[in-house]
Amino acid sequence: MDILVYGAGVIGSVYAARLQEAGQNVSLLARGQRAVSLRTHGIQLEDASTGRRTTTQVSVVEDLVPTDKYDVVLVTVRLDQLHSVLPILDANRRVPTLLFMLNNPAGMRQFEQLDPQRVVPGFPALGGVREGDVVHYITLRQVPTMLGEADGRVT
Repeated sequence: MDILVYGAGVIGSVYAARLQEAGQNVSLLARGQRAVSLRTHGIQLEDASTGRRTTTQVSVVEDLVPTDKYDVVLVTVRLDQLHSVLPILDANRRVPTLLFMLNNPAGMRQFEQLDPQRVVPGFPALGGVREGDVVHYITLRQVPTMLGEADGRVT
């Protein structure tokens, strides 16, 4: 499966690394110094619970254009960045599934400009901090990663 992870912060880095390790074809969208670091050193993760460190190489891209084709885009940007990302996602009609992994107390109205058949909301169930090139993270074992339908249906 071809997956674009849109956002190279804590959540995006962890999901990109884990999906790549699971055998998926992952590209990670990052810009500026973060893109340079990822190309040079890969995704460097440290599990804050165990201290285990891993490094995973992924393809790094700096934008999503209307002609790009992925099976799914996993959107992991901060909520305050979402408004600038939605028009870019809307312009690309070649990606059938847009999976939003973010804490979104505003609900689904933010996604009204997108085709609702493409939108899948989710909650990532992990958190952490990036210090330099290393992402220190913890998974929330009490709360599983959750995915849903945009209209609330159970499928």
